[in-house]
Order: sequence, then structure tokens, then C-alpha cells
Amino acid sequence: GANYLKDNQKNKAKGTMMETFGADWLQSGKHEDDLAGRPGGIVQKYATQGGPEFFFVINIQVPCASTYNLVLYYMTRTPLEESVLLERFVKGDDAFRNSRFKLIPYISKFKQEASRRTNWIIS
Repeated sequence: GANYLKDNQKNKAKGTMMETFGADWLQSGKHEDDLAGRPGGIVQKYATQGGPEFFFVINIQVPCASTYNLVLYYMTRTPLEESVLLERFVKGDDAFRNSRFKLIPYISKFKQEASRRTNWIIS
């Protein structure tokens, strides 16, 4: 809320800044980067239309014998300039983005649920 630094009270957001647009699960023999820039990809299909859409793409790479990529696509139709926080993030340097963007995984509930439903032991 307005006094968060004093009272630690948070207000629920009225909505989201971006909508989840899609997700890909890819397996490859190498690291896959710049998935948004690939010709024929969903981001490039929108880019060729010249609309106001802005995509935020998160590519989580899981190194194994094969590399797995979980690619999450988020989109907004609002021009970047109209979203001050997002514009600062996009136009900022790596140090600024790294200080703001955090990925906090939470899978313990999934592990319990998967173990219960499948009788597997997941550790």
C-alpha cells in the first residue's frame, strides 16, 4: 500500500500488466537463445504486423544430457512508453534488471501432490 515501508501492508493488484500468451517446452542438444527473434516464431509473427504489442520472454534453460528450455511468453498491447516501470526495466542495463527481476521457484506442493497421485517418490 501507500505506507508499505512503515506498515508492511500490501494491496492486491487490480489486474496484471501483461497477459500470459504462451509457453514452449523445448529439448535440444545445445543452449537455445533469442527464441523471440526466430523467424516464424510467435513473437516475429506479431512483429511483422507492426502493432503495439510488446513481448516479455523468459527462457529457463535446464542443462542435462539434453538441454531443456521452458519458454514463457507474456504480452501487452499497451505501448511500452505508457508503462513507466516496464519501460525502465526494458531500457535499463543488466545490473538494473538483475537487481529487479527475481525468479523464486516453489515446487514443494507439486512434489507432494505428484507423489500422492502416482505413488512415486520424488526427491
